[in-house]
Amino acid sequence: MRRAKRLSERFIEDVGGTLKNRNNILFYVDTDYEEELFELLSNNSKIREKFQRCLYLILTGQATMDVYRKEAVSSKAKDVWAIKVSSYRLYCKEVQESDKKYVVIAKHITKNTQKLSKKMKKKIKIIGGYDYEFED
Repeated sequence: MRRAKRLSERFIEDVGGTLKNRNNILFYVDTDYEEELFELLSNNSKIREKFQRCLYLILTGQATMDVYRKEAVSSKAKDVWAIKVSSYRLYCKEVQESDKKYVVIAKHITKNTQKLSKKMKKKIKIIGGYDYEFED
């Protein structure tokens, strides 16, 4: 069982007061990946801004497949989605519990092509197998 904690203000700044719990979607980060995500977002303000915009679009139900899409590489990866931020793909595991949807950011990969390599597919399948315990 892996642990995930609520995505904090350390990673995102509130975009005009809009990044609140909307549509019962809650963003979490895998605790094993937390520092890596922090590094990615703190080293590049453009990436951080695009990340914030993507979260806003997901929360408000406006995200298109160019922003957030399911990575259906196999049945093992049925709940894995990718947030597309520039040349990065932030792979997430979605967990539905009663009326809440938890989106756990688990890993990022630099991706410059449309096609998924075998190595990337393998990582996506691994993320699909993760089970999470949620911390606030």
